[in-house]
Amino acid sequence: MVNKKGVKKRETENIKIKEKQVIGLNKFVLMLLVLGFLMILISSFNSFSLNLGLFELELSEIGMIFLLIAGYFYFASEGNPFSKSFEFLKKIKVYFWFSFILFIVIFIFGLAYPYLLNEQILEIIKQLISQTEGLSSIELIKFIMFNNIRSSFFATILGVFLGILPLFVIVSNAYILGFVSNSVVIVEGSSVLLRLLPHGIFEIPAVMISAAMGIMLGISLIKNCILFYAKGIPRITLYSLIFLSIIFFPISIFILFALLVANNKLRQDFLLNFKDSLRLFLFIVIPLLIIAGIIEGSLIFVLG
Repeated sequence: MVNKKGVKKRETENIKIKEKQVIGLNKFVLMLLVLGFLMILISSFNSFSLNLGLFELELSEIGMIFLLIAGYFYFASEGNPFSKSFEFLKKIKVYFWFSFILFIVIFIFGLAYPYLLNEQILEIIKQLISQTEGLSSIELIKFIMFNNIRSSFFATILGVFLGILPLFVIVSNAYILGFVSNSVVIVEGSSVLLRLLPHGIFEIPAVMISAAMGIMLGISLIKNCILFYAKGIPRITLYSLIFLSIIFFPISIFILFALLVANNKLRQDFLLNFKDSLRLFLFIVIPLLIIAGIIEGSLIFVLG
């Protein structure tokens, strides 16, 4: 009897300790989130940077680091973040392959017809050259990593607006890559494409995963709202309604978010998808983009 009471007492104490640890972790994560968002907000009005010797960090980049650390602590506390990320990646494989195939098609189109947006793309390339001119190898790697992480992150979270931005990211990146590849092939021959392969071997899958998550968030929001109020509708009708929702984006987005706010089940499903997407972004996409930044920055610096 005494032993049972002692065991129960120890179990109660362990539960209280774990609860305190969770509360402490949540406070720490919340503090990092608040600091991160404040830094990003302040950076919009003040161009502050921190000199770390080898390179400088802008205030927005420091804010991003704080947000990433908060995310890593939160998801790591749940256990098995990598296995959960790979499980979710399997669930969105249809969106990934759609993104990848679209990317390849637009890349080939850009390679064959590079003159459609000639002036606009040249202006983008000029801006990139001016931003990276005179940077050391470390600074170049840092620039590429943060630029890729920022654009991939927005492609994911802004996908909630019916998946439109991720589609734009895929199309624009693929066409620009096709345009650049065409220009390089004209000067150095088609064999140069093999030299360009290491530049995208990690970056392209990471961007495609980010875009796939963004498209999934937007399409699943429409799909879940339709199926909740019109169960058992034919598949062709469902897909037609999804297509019409995207076409009439300015109207449908307000209706969908109103339904999301009003309906607890729809809100829970959306938040679960959003949470899974953030976990996949932190534990799969970011490591790929870090590797891509190191490879691409080093090759550009060495080869020019």
